[in-house]
Amino acid sequence: MVAAADIPGFFVRYAEAFSAFDLDRLSAFLEDQLVIVAEDRTHSFNERLTVRANMEGLLRLYAKLGIARAVPVTVLGQPYPSNPALAGAEVTWSMQDRHGRQILRFSTSYLLRRRGADWRVAVAVAHDEPAKLAKAVAALEAGQAQLP
Repeated sequence: MVAAADIPGFFVRYAEAFSAFDLDRLSAFLEDQLVIVAEDRTHSFNERLTVRANMEGLLRLYAKLGIARAVPVTVLGQPYPSNPALAGAEVTWSMQDRHGRQILRFSTSYLLRRRGADWRVAVAVAHDEPAKLAKAVAALEAGQAQLP
């Protein structure tokens, strides 16, 4: 059984794959059917190829903003007592450039599903990332952002 203590480690490994911009490795942390909930819309991906395409677009956007690594600053999570094959997690992310300067900081909630010896993300709730990302992209396009 995967314990609550394994949840922070899951997000460290997820961040390592993200920071390596390794799409194959990153995709392995996600369910084939993934739901992403934001303030203004819900994205539902029903197969591995659409999940992968979404992550590929996100990685391209982050690279355009000069983001070189993802750091899980805080991770709070635990399996649900009534069903330990599912867990909830809250993560505060710091997205940094190659020098460790923070470009974005946001929070995301996750519903994780146990798969073998590890977890996979089944649902992500993007609390403030979409708005902060849109603002960063607008600043970049307006020439107000300095990329490293």
